[in-house]
Amino acid sequence: MAASKEVKSLLKSARSALDREDYPEAIKQCQAIFWHDDTHYLAHVLCGKAHLLLKEIGEARHQYRIAITSNEKEILAWKGLADLYDKYSPGDKDEKLVAIKTYSYILNTVTGDGEKEFNLYCKLAPLYVDVGQLEKTQWQLIEGSYKSFLSSLTETKRIEIQTLFISSCMEWIKLVEDEEVIDSLLKTVQEECEILESKESQETLLQLEIWKCLKGTVSSPDSCEGWFVSCVCHMKAHNYEVVINNAWKGLEALGSLPCFIRRQVTCSFHLLLIEAQLLEGNHKQEALTLCEKLYSESCDCHVIKLYVKALIANGMIHEAEGIINDKASSLNEEKGILNELKGHLFVARGNFDQAHDNFQLAINECSQLSEYHYWAGYTDWYNGNRTKSYPSLVKAGQLDSYNPAVFNMLGRYQRYVANDINRAVKCYKKAFTINPGLTEAGISLGECLSALGEEESAYEVYVKITENSPPTEVAAMQQLIGLLSEAVASYTRVLELQDDYVPALKGNGGIVENCRAESYYKLSLLAINNVLDSKAVSYVSLALIDLSKAVKLKPSFISLWKLIGDSCLSLYGIAETVARVSVPSELLGN
Repeated sequence: MAASKEVKSLLKSARSALDREDYPEAIKQCQAIFWHDDTHYLAHVLCGKAHLLLKEIGEARHQYRIAITSNEKEILAWKGLADLYDKYSPGDKDEKLVAIKTYSYILNTVTGDGEKEFNLYCKLAPLYVDVGQLEKTQWQLIEGSYKSFLSSLTETKRIEIQTLFISSCMEWIKLVEDEEVIDSLLKTVQEECEILESKESQETLLQLEIWKCLKGTVSSPDSCEGWFVSCVCHMKAHNYEVVINNAWKGLEALGSLPCFIRRQVTCSFHLLLIEAQLLEGNHKQEALTLCEKLYSESCDCHVIKLYVKALIANGMIHEAEGIINDKASSLNEEKGILNELKGHLFVARGNFDQAHDNFQLAINECSQLSEYHYWAGYTDWYNGNRTKSYPSLVKAGQLDSYNPAVFNMLGRYQRYVANDINRAVKCYKKAFTINPGLTEAGISLGECLSALGEEESAYEVYVKITENSPPTEVAAMQQLIGLLSEAVASYTRVLELQDDYVPALKGNGGIVENCRAESYYKLSLLAINNVLDSKAVSYVSLALIDLSKAVKLKPSFISLWKLIGDSCLSLYGIAETVARVSVPSELLGN
């Protein structure tokens, strides 16, 4: 009992000595305790601290280790040893392994304190590198430090960092070849997206599924199931060209399936293929041919729906109406389809009022289908109710954030109704990013960027359009960005293949006529500005020759007649002796 009292007194003296920074005295008091109990935990901790403050590193380390050996579960000695390694880096490999063990033990005791956890992970990483164990612990370190770092942030900053982390992981997945690392990254991204629960994270999950399917079909090209799932994923992402290619590959791989389900799977592939062909727009006749075959074999409402759409896409309005009337009972089997098809029929006839009413009825029957909301907004826009179109388009975007047509229409609204060029840029950019083949969105994006003074960015957009566009649109793009001589050359190549071509590009919700003659006209203006009068006259002559052919083919195009007038008027300031132009006979008297 007396010994116990004496030990308590000595401990008190040791603490007091430490407080007044008399470290030798503190060590002396601790050594006195060891005469009574050479494994006394607190005495060794205090003694270790005193030696550390005297910079006697070896002795401090020794005292902390004795304390840990006597009671491994107590935290004080571990913290003392960690403090030592914070101030004095461990030397050899064995000492570094002890440091790793020390920091790891403390890490297990500070769960919930994000900042402390993150700091400990930052200390562990270089130690694992030094001892050659980083490879087997890197993902544990990355994940642990990332999660602890997140927990120390505000909600807004946390979401920002998580979104950035997910984006980085998606980039890593494309670059890494190690299967284990890829699997680890896939799991991490999936978990993060599920935690985040934002619209962007759902888009990432879709990208992830597409990537997995692509990876699977590349490694097993004969997997019919893989190609089918890949088609479904790409359809959700509106990658229609990819769906078309993969559907054909899937049909080629049908031999891997049992005979009894081959017919059903073939039909499923054909339905996906037809839908993609119709939406992509360049395979309408092929889609109709395939639809006719399916329609002759099946009365399924989805087959009827696609057949009607294929007929409308190919201008066969009367035939489409006949099928809608004949098969109304079959089409009513699934909510919304009958009214949707009636809506498309009215759109084809230019009756946007009636079309809107039908799409609204379809929405009442099936409110969670993005396509119906898009068409309701589309018909409002072309019916002159541009302000009313906005809520429908926003809803369509919320239900399907991968539909480029929706964001192209939203871009129009922001540009022409809300007069918000910055938001218009965001909408057009998203539409063009999803589908680089959507020329209208690309042109509008370039025009908006130019309006904001971002000429370099606009130029990059126009260049990208030319990479994904047919020759006619390449020529128009070159003309738009001022590459007039190149545009003339491109138009010439097109005219060599198609002599009756009068170019037209959709844009701004209307039609914008662009032709080689306009490039000649603009070149004539440049020549006049540079006092090259003879060259200007030559350009105007060439423009009038082209325009005479164009108005013969399209006499109702007012812009062509305006361009004729502008071309002639441009020579007004040139001397009469120079400004002599042969006017084609087709233009005389008009």
